[in-house]
Formats: sequence, C-alpha cells, structure tokens
Amino acid sequence: MAETFNISIVGAGRVGWHLAQALSAVGHTIQEIWSRRQSQAHLLAAKLPNARVVHSLDFSESPSQVFLLTVTDAALADIGHRLRLPKDAVVAHSSGSQALNMLNTIAAGGTGVFYPLQTFSKEKEVNMAEVPFFIEGSNPATTLILEALALSLSNKVHRASGEQRRQLHLAAVFASNFSNHMLRIAHDLLQESRLPTDLLHPLIEETLQKAIKIGPAPAQTGPAVRGDIPILEQHQKQLLAHPEWMQLYKLISDDILEKSKINKQ
Repeated sequence: MAETFNISIVGAGRVGWHLAQALSAVGHTIQEIWSRRQSQAHLLAAKLPNARVVHSLDFSESPSQVFLLTVTDAALADIGHRLRLPKDAVVAHSSGSQALNMLNTIAAGGTGVFYPLQTFSKEKEVNMAEVPFFIEGSNPATTLILEALALSLSNKVHRASGEQRRQLHLAAVFASNFSNHMLRIAHDLLQESRLPTDLLHPLIEETLQKAIKIGPAPAQTGPAVRGDIPILEQHQKQLLAHPEWMQLYKLISDDILEKSKINKQ
C-alpha cells in the first residue's frame, strides 16, 4: 500500500476544496482546515471524516506532516510570514505563477510547489486522475514526498522549474480563462437576440475535441483564416454597440490572419 500522510489544508477556496476531498478519498488524513473565511472551512471540514477547523496559523503542535497552501497568490506572502509549523514538516503552495522562494520565510523541513494544472469550480466535480501535477521541492526528500502525494491522485506527475510553471500558467490562461470569456461573450450575444444559448454546445464540443485530436493550428476555421475581409468587416459593424468586444474581435482576427499567412508560406 502506498504511503499515506497527515495533511493540513491552508485555504478553503476552489483548489483546497477539491484537493482536500481528493486526498482524503485515496487514504490520506486531512487533519486541519484553515481559511480566512471560516464558513468555507466548516463547509469543507464537514465533507472530511477527521478534519477540524482551526482558527490560527500556529500549527506548531499539529500532527500533520504536509501543509498545502491553497490560498490566492496575493495572500501567499502574508500567510508565509504568519505560519508556524512543526519541525521537519513539508509545506508547499499550489500556485502556477509563484516561485518556490515565496516560502523562504517559513521554517520547515522542506518547501515546495504542488501545482495542479486544472480549472476548479466548487459546483463541478473534477476527475483528479486526469489532472497533470507539477512538482518542485527545495530538497530531494521534499520533492519525493510531494511526488508521492501527487502520484496518489494522478499518474500525470511532472517535475517543473519555476520558469516552466510560469509558462504553463500563462498558456493555461489563454487556453482556459480567455476561452471561457469568449464563451461568455457568445452567450451574451445570443441572449441579446433571445436565442437559446445551448445552440452553441455542439460547436463548442466539436471545436475542443478537434483541437485536441489534430492540433489547434489545423483545426482553425472561420472567416479570418480564410481571409474573408467582407465578413470580418460585417461582424465588426454588428459589434458597434459593444466597442470593447469589437476591439477583441479585430485583435484576434488580425492575429489569425497573420498566423494563416505564415502557415501558407
């Protein structure tokens, strides 16, 4: 049987919500939950068999071996200064964009990064076995512990430097956050015309499946890749009531036009 750990979760937002439950489900013990929003900590603790809500960041008497900081990037520095841990404990943050040395102020046996590359929402379950995890440790022993923890959830576990993670995070913003915002604009445009928004669902599904199967460059379709200037101009006129969307449309269309020219050379 794989080694199991006593774990404390610092932060009960979206990432902590999913990681705590997934780790508990594979045999690890979530001992403590801390959150600035105590109501969220209580909601999460209620889903775990042994977890208790703590109100202080002084964990010096904690039974946990591993502490996962699943707080926002903006809160990491403050949490790091206030956190007190048992001797030899391992502490890791879950950020894709923050460096390992963000944890330098914490006295611990080892510091690290435990970054799941996925979009999380409390309203939707995630198959953690399909989530890539990216690990970095301040020493070999810490790296191995974090790898073991990640491998208990997923077989897609990789070591990555801070620079590699930052690039992954940037790419993820384009692939996920920006794509979702485009879907929101499409949703709003259909609502303006009193059209059902689920009309786009088959198109969205086929677009994503095709991009995954054959790659985004050969999967690109639409007026911009065809160089259909009259349609591009017509669409921009349709967006006169939304100048910010029209600007987005033009910027993205121009980039597709430029890339399509390069691909044809």
